Amino acid sequence: MKNNIISFIKSIILPVGLLFIAFSCENEDDGPEFTIIPPSEEVTFTNSFLDNYLLSIQTSDNIAERLLWNTPSFGAQTSVSFTVEGSSTNLFAANDPGYFSSGALTENNYAISVANLLAIADALDLDGDPTSGKESSGEAYLRVTASVGDATDSNGSSVVSEPQEIKITMVETEGEVPAPMLAVPGQYQGWNPGEAPLLAASAPGQTDFEGFIHMDINEADNQGFKFVEGVDGVYDWGNPDWGKSDDGVLVIEGESNITVDEDGLYFIQADTGAGTYSTTLMSLGLIGSATPTGWDSDTDLVYDATNNVLSVDINLTNGGEYKIRANNGWDIGFPGQFGPDSDGDGFLDTKDNNFTHEGATGNYRVTLDVFTARKYTLKVTAL
Repeated sequence: MKNNIISFIKSIILPVGLLFIAFSCENEDDGPEFTIIPPSEEVTFTNSFLDNYLLSIQTSDNIAERLLWNTPSFGAQTSVSFTVEGSSTNLFAANDPGYFSSGALTENNYAISVANLLAIADALDLDGDPTSGKESSGEAYLRVTASVGDATDSNGSSVVSEPQEIKITMVETEGEVPAPMLAVPGQYQGWNPGEAPLLAASAPGQTDFEGFIHMDINEADNQGFKFVEGVDGVYDWGNPDWGKSDDGVLVIEGESNITVDEDGLYFIQADTGAGTYSTTLMSLGLIGSATPTGWDSDTDLVYDATNNVLSVDINLTNGGEYKIRANNGWDIGFPGQFGPDSDGDGFLDTKDNNFTHEGATGNYRVTLDVFTARKYTLKVTAL
């Protein structure tokens, strides 16, 4: 009787056990599945905020505030990423004037620069000049988002902090204030921020940097370059530095170097507020009735590494006209095209109109300096 009971148990349990083993083997490649649940707590800033943030163009390179926040629990052992946003409104729309985003962060802190807040002050039309008739103070908004996985589908989740309202005030300044600059150190110049070429913003308080840089890269070991902010006029490692994220956004956390594919002259744009950048390879040349080939083809300017300028020796015809353009075409506007100085400040600032050669017909050296960002000059010297 005992043997019959044992045989019956084996006949029932053994197949079920084998079925369980088979099912387990069939799914072992899938690994364990974790279910992300809504966070058990909020995310919020934990640092103290000032009653009033005083802003001036002279301090645009400074850090206004280092933001700190907690890490909420999402019910699973998984990494949490963060994004800090700032805006002139509490809607945080990407097209809001003054909006900026940090991009993806892995640490629980982020340095807000005075330049970030100046962009919001500009969006609010604040002015520190008491004679301007404009308001000097306004409200800026900050928030932080904590995320795991892809928050756009069922495999991810995110939580957003309450907007943090801060008061910003433009203070009265004296004298002309320069636009902020951004250094571009890289392998091409020995990774030295203090001696790197500089990009310039369009105006004080702006974050839209641009400029020309000639790069000779090592194709076998192409390490690229980064962007380094100035702090009190000094450009060095330890200051906020920017690279690209995996999806091509300009970020200061978890970034990699930006690379270009070949040697040459690059027009580089970087907006640290919007998190965007671009690199455009350019060849600049003269074209026009004053040149030997007329309006049919270009005579290229050549990079002079000793003097860090572009130049060419060319025969120019008296009374003839010419322009400078990029890549043998007209599809790139200023500064892919250069015409005469239009506002009398001594710098080329428009693609409109043509240069006129007023000297005698003969051989000249045409020198174009595009390496002082946003302050481009042209010099024509008889040979």
